Amino acid sequence: MVFGAALVVALVTGKAYFRGVVERGEDRWRYWQIVGCYALLALSSWLAPALVGALGRVAPSGAGTVAAAPGETHSSRGWGMPVTDAATRLGWELKDAAASARRSPTRRHVLVHRPKSWPEGCSTDYRVQLDKTGLVVFWCSKNGKVTSGYSTSHHRSEVDFAQTFIVDKKKGSTLRLTFDASGAKAVVVSAE
Repeated sequence: MVFGAALVVALVTGKAYFRGVVERGEDRWRYWQIVGCYALLALSSWLAPALVGALGRVAPSGAGTVAAAPGETHSSRGWGMPVTDAATRLGWELKDAAASARRSPTRRHVLVHRPKSWPEGCSTDYRVQLDKTGLVVFWCSKNGKVTSGYSTSHHRSEVDFAQTFIVDKKKGSTLRLTFDASGAKAVVVSAE
């Protein structure tokens, strides 16, 4: 929205703004570079929500899926949020899994999560903390030392944790979370 407004202002007034004012008549090349950037940024801000929505509806073949055990179901939306970090991708999957648990006749659901290493994920061993307060923290570690971390709480309106879970995982291994939606809110009752 901001870049769309900047584009319109630049085209109407003949003045572009980047580290000062650049007038169309004084430095045409630089002016049109700035206006082109405004146009690309405006277009991407308008298309990004549609792209993320489309990616969230159609899973590419083999996109981080993991076979669930017999009688269990499986969620995997993290690939559909391409510009988020490891914790936020898990947060979206938590929301999807909570919805699946509410729809299930047994009111239970098992989320099998395989973290992505890119962007802003772990290509090493990792630790996940599902805090009783609703916070999800994702730590990446190498040789027992934390190298990076990510957190989110945007799923809190739909998901609770029965207790604080801290789960250590090796590189490439999956995280398995069991949901119970027999109450008003879906609750993660186990994490392994």
